[in-house]
Amino acid sequence: MAHELLAATTGASASSAFRVRSGAENAGGAPPPVTFSCSGLAGVEYGTLQKSLDAGATWVDVYDGAASTPARCSATQNEIFIVAAGLFRINKAASVGSVGVFASTGENP
Repeated sequence: MAHELLAATTGASASSAFRVRSGAENAGGAPPPVTFSCSGLAGVEYGTLQKSLDAGATWVDVYDGAASTPARCSATQNEIFIVAAGLFRINKAASVGSVGVFASTGENP
């Protein structure tokens, strides 16, 4: 079952933080793959993946590989897949319909 990081809402809102353990914390393995999803986005609505480097005091956008645009959930791409350790959240823009934010791992689909 996926973790609910933000209950469905229409207002602009940041989700709860979701911590992805490092490889060292996973008995020397790689960080687990994580899928962030936003349910119900429409049109040009989006949710941006962000990472904190200071335990949640400040947040920066995560960029999509070599692309110069932030990694975002949208109406046409409602999931973001990562394999990286750290503290993450989705910063959801205002939406017409209620949108929730979820995270799941291979251990917790």
